[in-house]
Amino acid sequence: MRFAYKLDKDGRLVEPVFLEGEGPFPEGCREVPPPPGGLVLPRWDGSSWVEGGVPPKLALGEAEKAAALTRLRASPLQEVRDLLKVLGL
Repeated sequence: MRFAYKLDKDGRLVEPVFLEGEGPFPEGCREVPPPPGGLVLPRWDGSSWVEGGVPPKLALGEAEKAAALTRLRASPLQEVRDLLKVLGL
C-alpha cells in the first residue's frame, strides 16, 4: 500500500489517498511527504509544503467585499430593531 496526496491545479491539498499495488498514480495525486501541522491550507509548491492562502472559492472581489461588509454592518442592527419591536419598545 502506498500513500499519496490528491492536489488541485494550484497544488493545494484536496485529500490523502491510499493506493494499492504498483500502478501509476491517479491524475492529480502525488507521492510527497505529509504536510506539517499548523498549515491552514497546505499547498505543495513543487519542493515543499507552504501556506496556501485563501482558497479560490472564498476569494472576494472588491464589490463582493463591500456588499458583505454592508450586510455584516446592517445585520446586527436590524436584529436589535426587530427585538425592540417585539418587546414593544
